[in-house]
Amino acid sequence: MEWSRGAVAAIGAFRRLATDGFISPRDIIIALGRDLLPGDSVLGDGMRNPETGVNLHQVLRDGPFNQGSPSVIGIELDAEKQARADGVRRVGERHVLAALPISSLQQYGVKVEELKATVEMTELGPGFIEGIADRWHGLLDTSEIIEYTDVREIDWRHEVRKPRVTLWVSGSVLNELDRLSFRGESDRVRKRARTFTRGLLEGSKLEEALSPQGLVLRDDGAVRLRVWAPQTMMGLRDTDHLEAAFGLQERGVPIVVITGDTSLIARAKVAGIQAWRPPDELQLKPDPSPREKELELRLRRAELQKPPLLSLEATYTSVANNPAVDVWLTNAPEGGEAKDVTVMWKTDGATNLDTYNRVGGATFGRVQVGADLRFHQSIPATLPPGSRYPIAQLIFQAPPQSIVYEVWASGSHRRLGALRMVDDKYVATGDEQGKTEAP
Repeated sequence: MEWSRGAVAAIGAFRRLATDGFISPRDIIIALGRDLLPGDSVLGDGMRNPETGVNLHQVLRDGPFNQGSPSVIGIELDAEKQARADGVRRVGERHVLAALPISSLQQYGVKVEELKATVEMTELGPGFIEGIADRWHGLLDTSEIIEYTDVREIDWRHEVRKPRVTLWVSGSVLNELDRLSFRGESDRVRKRARTFTRGLLEGSKLEEALSPQGLVLRDDGAVRLRVWAPQTMMGLRDTDHLEAAFGLQERGVPIVVITGDTSLIARAKVAGIQAWRPPDELQLKPDPSPREKELELRLRRAELQKPPLLSLEATYTSVANNPAVDVWLTNAPEGGEAKDVTVMWKTDGATNLDTYNRVGGATFGRVQVGADLRFHQSIPATLPPGSRYPIAQLIFQAPPQSIVYEVWASGSHRRLGALRMVDDKYVATGDEQGKTEAP
């Protein structure tokens, strides 16, 4: 059975004093309070503290009481028995304390109940009473926070098929997120880590997450977030995440590890802890590799060098309850970027036609007719693929039956086209539909 570092230190101190294999209650106090270095053991620190342990000077000065001395091996075996009774896989210092001759220690003035409370608080954190029953409890791993949809956007009740859900975050995960927020391998990793630690848990929200009620995450409190950060579990490794799961389990929380890490899932299952992998559709698209980024940049440059595919569109609208037609310049999605565009166009079949300029967001002013009896307009904007740009608005008594146009753009051949009225709509028709000609 595994033992915690502090429990091993305590037993080691007992063995050093128990030359014959047995140790008296007085020597137990001396081993813990005098022979262990500060920080080696919670039991040792607590035994030296007069508020939780005993007046060590008095114990050293006074002689031993006439009491029986348990064997060190007996203490060890009893501590393991106590751990098994708790349903845990690691012997902690609270189990060592439970295996000691309590009544004999109390005769020396040891405040056993205060010492027990100190050890349990340090090893396990505050007790959990509220918000445990009738809820599904999941422990978030770093991979879930970084590589999957934001925890606030996931419909947890649907995913785990439970009406109430509590998500837990351990101190070890928060430590790792703090590190990734500055030293993550990509901008996305750094941003997502900061979003969780500096956004979701900023200020008073962290206080709420530390409370027994937890932080309301979504669904009017049906899904909540709680932070658990005991002093003994603040590392960065996957084993620290598992320790957090064991600790919650020891506190009566039926915890499930949430992770996309197959290795962590396997180790959790071997250790007897349930694990749940979020479905693939919640996983974010992986960041592109350096080679993929270079390829994407080259393709983008090639896309910009493609000639644009420009044409006109016309759609019905109304102005002051009068029929009107809006004329648009469009660039097809499969085309390249359009710059320095000039459009020449004319209408046929309209009566009492007024043509108003809409280039550059203009709301007044007519479009001027050139010597060739066509409208001439220069477009100052750059049109990316898949965009459209308003150039004119037509007001009339009878609408035009056709619009014939010619478009020029920097680095592009001339584009010819025509729009004709078909069933009260303007459609591109005939051989002139988006035809390209060399200059």
